[in-house]
Amino acid sequence: MFQTPIRLFGQESPQSSDAKGGNDDQRMRIIFNKCQTSPGILQGTVEGDCGAGTIYFQQLPGKVVGPEVVRFAGEYTITTAQCSFKAVCAGIRVVSTGKITLNGVVIEASQGPNVGDRVRVEAQALIEQGVNCSAGTMTVAPFHPDQD
Repeated sequence: MFQTPIRLFGQESPQSSDAKGGNDDQRMRIIFNKCQTSPGILQGTVEGDCGAGTIYFQQLPGKVVGPEVVRFAGEYTITTAQCSFKAVCAGIRVVSTGKITLNGVVIEASQGPNVGDRVRVEAQALIEQGVNCSAGTMTVAPFHPDQD
């Protein structure tokens, strides 16, 4: 049976987006810093292509803690003057380094990205004044049906 490999967000396809007439300028980058306000909830600020605003993260049930990585999922809510959307993302935090990598999709949007757009989060887990925090970048790329 023939199967087409599924590319992960951020991986180049054999035919680049420039060759298809698209470009990287359609991606939105959001820089964030958020800290835990209660169990499973982190809140903070954002800046970047959507302007200044807030981020709210709620961890979803089902976290799996392993010796090398923690697998988890959560819902992000981004609110700025230019963007208002929710995304669900899942991925890992490397225990030894604190590096966080999540992939997901926009599930609700009233301004900015569209439902179905791809989301990638790259962050670093931090401890600030004894509180669990993370800082990093969320990249939102338009969904193209011709891409896997």
